[in-house]
Amino acid sequence: MIFATVGTQLPFPRLIQALDAIAGRHTIEIIAQSAHIISGASYLKQYGSLPPEEFDGLAARSNMIVAHAGTGSVLSAAQHGKPIILFPRIAALGEHRNEHQLATAQMFRSRRGIYVATDVDELESLILRDDLVPFVRDQDSESAPLIHAVSDFIKAS
Repeated sequence: MIFATVGTQLPFPRLIQALDAIAGRHTIEIIAQSAHIISGASYLKQYGSLPPEEFDGLAARSNMIVAHAGTGSVLSAAQHGKPIILFPRIAALGEHRNEHQLATAQMFRSRRGIYVATDVDELESLILRDDLVPFVRDQDSESAPLIHAVSDFIKAS
């Protein structure tokens, strides 16, 4: 099962519609937290929002996570040891106010277990691969204090 998340603030119809088409073509179980239910998606299961324990349960049970390029999603993948495919929102398409998600995805691209798709074809290709490795946070990295601080802030919110 693939768990997809777009965050809690903004819907991301382009991602949900792409995942729905992929699920239909390949008979893949996809469960999505979509911020708002996107009409017309018939091959995946959507929840507008999920309580934290249900979100964590789905992330833990999944084979991989597909997400917008939000740092909370990356932290969830690390917490559960899952490969994550980032599909950043694009401001030029009206999906966000600026291109910070493209910058975030670029920053994470080199990390083992984090994959980036910038279009639907790349997304489908990554989902169909059977060699994706889990993202495991490097506890000894220079960024570990920052990661811990962001993680603690998200948990406290």
